[in-house]
Amino acid sequence: MDITERKKAEQELERTKKLLESIIDDSADGICIIDTGGNVLRVNHSFEMLYGWSENELVGRQLPIVPLEMEDEFKSITQEIQGDMLAKTFETVRQNKAGELVHVSITLSPIKNGYGEIIALTGITRDISERIKSEEFFRKADKLNVVGQLAAGLAHEIRNPLTSLKGFLQLMKESDKRRVEHCEIMLSEVDRMNSIINELLIFSKPQPKVLKRNDIGALLYSVINLLEAQATMNGVQVYIEIHGDLPPICCSEVDIKQVFVNVLKNAIEATPNGGKIHIVAFEQLNELIIRIKDEGIGIPTDSIHRLGEPFYTTKEQGTGLGLMMCYKIIHDHKGNLSIRSAVNQGTTVDIKLPVTD
Repeated sequence: MDITERKKAEQELERTKKLLESIIDDSADGICIIDTGGNVLRVNHSFEMLYGWSENELVGRQLPIVPLEMEDEFKSITQEIQGDMLAKTFETVRQNKAGELVHVSITLSPIKNGYGEIIALTGITRDISERIKSEEFFRKADKLNVVGQLAAGLAHEIRNPLTSLKGFLQLMKESDKRRVEHCEIMLSEVDRMNSIINELLIFSKPQPKVLKRNDIGALLYSVINLLEAQATMNGVQVYIEIHGDLPPICCSEVDIKQVFVNVLKNAIEATPNGGKIHIVAFEQLNELIIRIKDEGIGIPTDSIHRLGEPFYTTKEQGTGLGLMMCYKIIHDHKGNLSIRSAVNQGTTVDIKLPVTD
């Protein structure tokens, strides 16, 4: 019997086996093969080095690398892979032999037989601890940078009224007289410093949020009534348009009102010569959009990207903290606030809030 073809096939299978063995053994990533019951069939040297267990200690056992609190998550992922037969990559933490947690990226893939049935799973593990440490370092560096900018801005904002107070006190000391207008200026400067500190305290000690379902239309009308006198004094007419029957949204009534007050107040102050402000509320793609558009002086293009920074403002007496607070409140509500503007043409603010069932 001529067995030449069979021998060739066996040799080809042997070469393929050696190639696969070489890929597994020489891989810098930890590789583990488990059967459908979760028992270990094979691990490579990199896996041993990463977790501390030898292959002899693991073969035939359930993987001991999954922390107890994550066992359900791991079972769910393996069942999902066996169900849809697709590979899955995720980042998580695993436990080594010493009991230490290791940040890893894992790719789980099904191994199928000739009939397309899953007979095992292979897990490729990469240690990402250094990347996580680097990201944490940069996050802390960003926070320190923000704190530095905030401190510099605060020092500048507080120093200006302090300089005025010092000047008037010296003047009073030298003349030994107290003038009413000087006292009024000094009191206004003290009020300004107190206002800045109060706004900062809101960021440092946020109040507990009371979330409940609210009618956005009702909130808008209450804010318009609140600012009606200021709008009239500035010769501004406010128009509101509610599109359709808007669903209520789960939010903090106080915080969302604060956002509307700040944005509408900015729009009124940006329209010193009178004009119109249009407020439109509508639902789009599972989001509630509140658009506030004024016909005011507008904002230069190169300044828009800096809006929301602490102590950056385009207003003469502003601090920038009001808009910064608006961004934070909307972000905390899983929403988005965007601003478009053109000089002498007006500004449009879009506030987007998610609609929840």
